[in-house]
Amino acid sequence: MNAVQLYASKELGFSTKEGTILDENNQPYTDVYVINKTRNLSTITNKNGSYRIEYSPNDIIEISHVSFGKKTYPADFLPKVLSIDKNYNELNEVVLVAKKHPKATWKRYVKPVGIGIGLIALVTGVIYYNKYKTIEVNG
Repeated sequence: MNAVQLYASKELGFSTKEGTILDENNQPYTDVYVINKTRNLSTITNKNGSYRIEYSPNDIIEISHVSFGKKTYPADFLPKVLSIDKNYNELNEVVLVAKKHPKATWKRYVKPVGIGIGLIALVTGVIYYNKYKTIEVNG
C-alpha cells in the first residue's frame, strides 16, 4: 500500500487488517480467499498464509477455500492468527452417460466427407496420370 492509499483509507475511516491463516498442523494456508463482503474487496493469502485487507469496524469478512468452505467473521473480531481445520467434502461417485442423438450418426457426417475426398483423389490421380503418361509411337 503506498502513501496515497494509506492516507485515503485513513481519511475514509478504513483500517488495514493483517493476519495469517494456518491449518490444523500450524502450516500456512495458501490461496485462501479473504473477502470484505461489505466493501467488495478481496485478497488471497500468500505462501506464508498471510493477507492484508482494508476494512471498517462494521464490515463482514469472509474466509473461503475449497478444502473448508466459507467462514464469516465481523471484521473487528477476526483474529490476527486464524487456525482452520480442513474439512474435505467427499463427493459420491459420478457416472456420466452420453446420449446418442437419433439423427447424429457417424455415417451422416463421414460418408459425404469420404465421398468428397475420394472424388478429389480420383481427379488428382487422373490429372497426374495424364500429365506424365508416355505416348508410344509405332514407327
